[in-house]
Amino acid sequence: MDYSPVLESLRKFAPLTSEEADYFSKFLKIKRFKKKQFLIQAKEPCRFDFFIVSGLVREYFTDLSGKEFVFRFVKENEWTSDYESFLSGNPASLTIEALEDLVVFSIYQEDANMLLETFPAFERSFRIYLQKSYSSLQHRLFESLSNTVEQRYEEFVFRFPDLAQRVPQYQIAAYLGVSPEFLSKIRQRRGGVV
Repeated sequence: MDYSPVLESLRKFAPLTSEEADYFSKFLKIKRFKKKQFLIQAKEPCRFDFFIVSGLVREYFTDLSGKEFVFRFVKENEWTSDYESFLSGNPASLTIEALEDLVVFSIYQEDANMLLETFPAFERSFRIYLQKSYSSLQHRLFESLSNTVEQRYEEFVFRFPDLAQRVPQYQIAAYLGVSPEFLSKIRQRRGGVV
């Protein structure tokens, strides 16, 4: 089993010794999900953190009227989970669904907690990852509150050109908080260019 992608994701934030890397790898389980399968469902406790080896997921929530809002898209070499649930044990707010066939490494919550408490390198890596995630989500919130839909779409295409090609337009519309029809009008004004 090649653990190098997940280990490199940790090493971006903190050096790992070969012993730490080997020990961490023992807790990783490979899982496969088909397109449209759920990794996590809202209202259930989230017990796993997932590292995406191949494929793409969407993290989303559903409001009381049943409307879906995409929180974010997560692709290869990135982590996904409902971290509020993962860290607190409360039921998940997010549903995480495979948008493509998916291969992931998963780590169980209790194993992750033990590693974080035992090894400073894991704690540092996880902390910095969460800080960067928070920063990215803060950027998204500011963008959502201050930019027009057209500007948000332009930013999405600029920041995530590969996702603009891989994600169905109705999912991008849910990410932007607009109807698919409205997004279609924006795309038409751009000459149909993604």
